[in-house]
Parts: sequence; C-alpha cells; structure tokens
Amino acid sequence: MQDSNNIGGSRGSSDFDVRHRFVANAIYDLPFTRNRLVSGWQLAPIVSVQTGNPFTIVLASSAITGEANTVRPNVNGPVPVSGNPFGQWIVNPSAVFSTPAPGTFGNLGRNTVYGPGFADVDLALIKNTKLTERMNLQFRLDAFDLFNHPNFGQPGPLAANGASIITISPANVVPNTFSTVASTRFPTADSGSSRQLQWALKLRFDDHRKWIPSASAFVDPGGSSFFRIKLAPSTPADVFFRYN
Repeated sequence: MQDSNNIGGSRGSSDFDVRHRFVANAIYDLPFTRNRLVSGWQLAPIVSVQTGNPFTIVLASSAITGEANTVRPNVNGPVPVSGNPFGQWIVNPSAVFSTPAPGTFGNLGRNTVYGPGFADVDLALIKNTKLTERMNLQFRLDAFDLFNHPNFGQPGPLAANGASIITISPANVVPNTFSTVASTRFPTADSGSSRQLQWALKLRFDDHRKWIPSASAFVDPGGSSFFRIKLAPSTPADVFFRYN
C-alpha cells in the first residue's frame, strides 16, 4: 500500500488472480486383453493451461514515503505488453511511466499488468495386474511437465513483496533491465518447473468387507522414497515411511 490514508487507492486484482484457466484430464484403458502381461494398461494425461497473474510496478526510490518499493509511478497511457519472456515484457517503458511530483503518489493502479501464463502436460502410464481375486499389483510411471515446457516467472527486478521495481532517471529514462524475466515460475524440482519422473508400485488387498488394507511404494529417481500402509478407506489411517 503506497498511501495509508487512501486505502481505496490500492484496490486491485489479487496476486493470484487468473482470468482464464483450462484443465482437462482423462483415463484411457489400452485395448490389450490377451493375458496378464499385456492387459491392464492405462494412460492418464492431465493438461493445464492458464493466463498469467498480475503484478504491481513500484519505484525504487524512497524519497516520497521513506520506504523504497512501495510507491507506484505515474502512467501516461496504455501499457503495451510484448508477451516476450526473452526481452522486455513492457514495451518502451520510458514513454509510459514517469516519476510522480514531489510529495505526491503515482496514479498507476495496483496489479494492473499481467505476467506470463502457465502451460503444463502431465502423463501417467499405469499397469494393473490381477494376482488373485483379492490381490492387485499396480505399477505406474508419472511424468510431470512431460514436454519440459518452460513456465516463466514474473518480470523483474522483483522486490521482496513480489512487485516489479522500476528505476526512472531524472531524464525519464528506464533501464533495459526493467520488466525482464530472470527465473521460471516455480523453483527447480517443483511441479511445473521442469520435467520430472516418478515411479510407484502398489500392492492392494481388495475385499468386499469394510477393511481394505493396501501397501504402496513411491520412488523419485532424484529424491526420496516413500512406503505407505493404508488400513481402511473410511479413516485417515495411513502410515508413511520415508527413506533417502
């Protein structure tokens, strides 16, 4: 908030606002039924596509309030967005933004510019093998961000509060480093940051009675492994064992 005496002046979209989002998932049973080796295979894709989140532009100067990265600049017209994460996200910012007069606040609204969108495709390959009438063995291979599609973060330089910092010289010149993307949307190894593979093996003891115990093992090729015992579906009685 740039002006504590004008709370309404900081009204705007939330930081997690997404105007358009599309998610589709499916489970396809592969048509192989000859024997236990070739039957029971499934493909399960998940497709997620959404537009970007908004961000606020703040001045690096602390001359107005004594606190840097809180006051927004003046905007002199429409803010043109290039949509190019490899260049300046905002086109010709020197012609769009200017420093407010001494003792005044900028007229640019909060969270008025939207950053890069997000697109992700996950895919699971599943094999179910019936061992007995009550026992089922499931193997699955999960690929997150299957196509290793880059999802970019917000244009920076970024302040600690997530706002994009703009530096305007006395000659009203903005450096080329403003509104450039320097990172991905999520940290490395987080879902959606890069392609990740995981395989799991489950042994289920299916029964028509109330209690249905099962055992599961999860292994991440680049991280930890998990072993889980589930006692009943109607209670949160899951026991996890983790080892590195």
